[in-house]
Amino acid sequence: MITKGLIVRESLLDEQLPQFLKSYVSRCYPHSIDGINNIEIIELNLDNQTVSNVALRLAQQLKPRLYYAHFVNGDTMTIVFPKVVCLLVKGDSESLLRAQALGLTYNISLEQMQFDKMFYEDHPDA
Repeated sequence: MITKGLIVRESLLDEQLPQFLKSYVSRCYPHSIDGINNIEIIELNLDNQTVSNVALRLAQQLKPRLYYAHFVNGDTMTIVFPKVVCLLVKGDSESLLRAQALGLTYNISLEQMQFDKMFYEDHPDA
């Protein structure tokens, strides 16, 4: 089964995709986060066995504030914050609240962490 991942290019330390991720890129596209600021989304497709390793490595490549990346596979989401990786199960409100509380420590707004909706759509904040 394939896992889909989304990374904001601007979230990467030097805004360049690390070499270990390049073979997983399926597409890149612009996205407006607030109607004013545009970012570039990098969409990845990986096999399930690769997600944990990629997430742990990616956690070392994110800027220390304001950003996260995520990978969705069915009822499971892997959320990658700077230096931290967490798991969210669809419908589990406790893990949702914990992931959002963690994101707040990185100055990420709740509006940008609608993880429960991201099981169904890529950009619920759009």
